[in-house]
Amino acid sequence: MKAAVGFVCGLALLALGCHKTSSTTSTAAPTPTPANPSVIETFTGTLAVDGTDIYGFSVAQYGTVDVRLASIGGAGVPSTINVNLTLGTPATDGTCTATLTQLVKAGSAVQLTTPEQPGQYCVTLNDPGNLFAAASFTVIVAHP
Repeated sequence: MKAAVGFVCGLALLALGCHKTSSTTSTAAPTPTPANPSVIETFTGTLAVDGTDIYGFSVAQYGTVDVRLASIGGAGVPSTINVNLTLGTPATDGTCTATLTQLVKAGSAVQLTTPEQPGQYCVTLNDPGNLFAAASFTVIVAHP
């Protein structure tokens, strides 16, 4: 009898030890790595007092878009003046619908950066009320 109980207990332990548990692992789709900027576009102009200048460009493939105000200045305009720099998409009325905007000073560092899909984009430079005279500027856009 003891042998039978021991045998049954042994079978029960064996069955528990062999019990299979299921587990699922989810694998998310890999996030594509944005292409590095390879196209450099330079936009120059003169920003009027309280003015806005808009420039369009095309992105050919998914990748990082970098924008910076490289220089600004002129007679009576210090090179350290703050202006609004915007990256966006063209609107049907000829304006630029902002996706990123920042108050910036001219410099060598990228001021706006974001991954973007292929398509049409625009960059604007706007005087938020800081200019007392028109200022010449250079905006550089790097994209794939």
